[in-house]
Amino acid sequence: MDLLVVTDLSASTTSAGLASVRTFLSEMVSRMSVNNRYTHVGNMAYARGVSTLMTLESGQFPDRVLRSLNSGFRISPFREVNTGFALHQACKVFTSYCRRHVEKRLLLITDEISSDTGLSRIQSEKLKAKGVRIIVIGSDVTEANQLASGPQYVFKINSYTNMPSLDAVLVAFK
Repeated sequence: MDLLVVTDLSASTTSAGLASVRTFLSEMVSRMSVNNRYTHVGNMAYARGVSTLMTLESGQFPDRVLRSLNSGFRISPFREVNTGFALHQACKVFTSYCRRHVEKRLLLITDEISSDTGLSRIQSEKLKAKGVRIIVIGSDVTEANQLASGPQYVFKINSYTNMPSLDAVLVAFK
């Protein structure tokens, strides 16, 4: 599987929320078979802009993926939640680097509705057309249902300090 994790780190993210997301993702990566043969994990963070913290190509090494979660995750000073642009960048990642004959997954984590819901919807449809399954952990159920690949891939949270069951999210990847 090629898994790209795309996380909203806009100014509404609290320090406790950031720590909770880091812990959730670190445990997730630790429970997956991240290596050259099986699972590659990429990592992007966004608010007003988008930062690629770990490419899918480099994401075959678990220690590098975990390091990107610990050192690269920073709360943005900007309140803008540019989910549409982040999904556009994710589409570029899946176009430029994607192994053939492996499942493509995108985990979107956001605690706010996007600044441009129309653009977010358009970009999610482009990803789905490329065969990417989108799983959303989000606070706005309406938008999450529009972006995810189906209702079974939506996990409702009130805040980042209230992350869903890791087991349930791992099942969504299969």
